Parts: sequence; C-alpha cells; structure tokens
Amino acid sequence: MISNPKLAVAGFVFLVSSLCAARNPDGTFQRTLQVNGMVDLSVMTHSGDIVVRSGPAGTVSISGKIFVGERWFNNGHKEEVAALEKDPPIQQTGNIVHIEYPQVHNIAIDYEITVPADTTLHTQTGSGDQEIEGLRQNVTLNSGSGDMRFERSDWRRAHPHRLGKC
Repeated sequence: MISNPKLAVAGFVFLVSSLCAARNPDGTFQRTLQVNGMVDLSVMTHSGDIVVRSGPAGTVSISGKIFVGERWFNNGHKEEVAALEKDPPIQQTGNIVHIEYPQVHNIAIDYEITVPADTTLHTQTGSGDQEIEGLRQNVTLNSGSGDMRFERSDWRRAHPHRLGKC
C-alpha cells in the first residue's frame, strides 16, 4: 500500500501521460499511386493495424502512422522515422503494390489504405488488428495476433488465418 498520496497521484499522472503519448504517432506518410484495372495488393508488417477500404477506381491511397516502441531509449528512433516518412516501404510494379516489412526494430506502422473494389489482398502481420471493407476479389489475411473484421466483402473469397497457436 502506498502511504504517500502525492506519490500515488504523481505515479498515476505519469502512467496516464505515458499511455496517451504512446497513442500519438511519431511520424506519418501519405502516398497515392495510379493503377489501371484490377490491383494485387500485399501488406506486410511486424506490428501495426491494417485497414483496407474500397474507393475509386484508378488509385491506391496509402496513409501510414509510425509508432516507436521504447521511445525514451535510442533517441526515439528519429532518424529511422524520418527515413520511413521520406521513403516508406512501398513498391509498385504496374497494378502490383507491395508494402514490405519495415527494416527497423521497435517501430510499428498502422496503415489505412483505399483501393479499387477489384483488388486482390494478401496481408501478413505479427500483431495488429485488420479491417477490410468492400473488396470484391480474393482476400487472404494472416496474423499472429489481433482482431480481423470484414464488411461488405464477397464472403466466399475471404480466407483469414491465425499464425502459431491460438
């Protein structure tokens, strides 16, 4: 039991402020890619949420929020965050869009992606929620942990998978 109420309040304020700080991204990026026809999208992340929604034909819009774990150490990974903001791990070859694992430890990226409804989707995340809405092509989701949610998808073409032990 804590005998000093001021110490208890100070500890509580520190905890709450730490949790609030963890929710603010340490960096962001936005990319819009031009496509023509059906899109093949793959998204890979060690940690982070993946949200994919259908939008207008002809464009793939990718918003990324970068979060640093252990920000009090390693100078908050400022250089790595700046590098990811400048050059996120996104590759495009025609209508094939590949979002690769970030090659930095203790960094998570939450993705919000808008794609044409005729998009084939494959995801792989170690930890993070996935929300998919409005796609008409095959959807394959792989996750070590996290929630998976589908809305208005063609249910016959959705293939969710959990990795490891559930």
